[in-house]
Amino acid sequence: MTVDVLVSLLIGVLAGLGVGSGGLLIVYLTWADGMDQLAAQGMNLALFVFALGSAVLVHLHRRRLSVPLLGFVVLFGGVGALAGSLLAQEIHTGILRNGLGYLLLLMGAVSLFKKE
Repeated sequence: MTVDVLVSLLIGVLAGLGVGSGGLLIVYLTWADGMDQLAAQGMNLALFVFALGSAVLVHLHRRRLSVPLLGFVVLFGGVGALAGSLLAQEIHTGILRNGLGYLLLLMGAVSLFKKE
């Protein structure tokens, strides 16, 4: 097995446990594989679509999902994703990388200290 396959399996297991796998994938792709930040974020979004698709099907089957709300989220999420991708092309890669790093640290700290 290659390192990429092992890392993918590990990220998949962590995602199943509720750990933010998207951030882990982006960090791996940029640091270990040397992929450009925007390309890594695009790869993460492409993989997210498949995970989202299976989750939507399961929740629709269990009738735990409002179809009108789903349409609203898909429409405005798509507009936001398009706007964000256009904006990201205009921002220096270093700023994107640092911003993502700080966001992941903040989300990790909130998750760590969150009381349920």
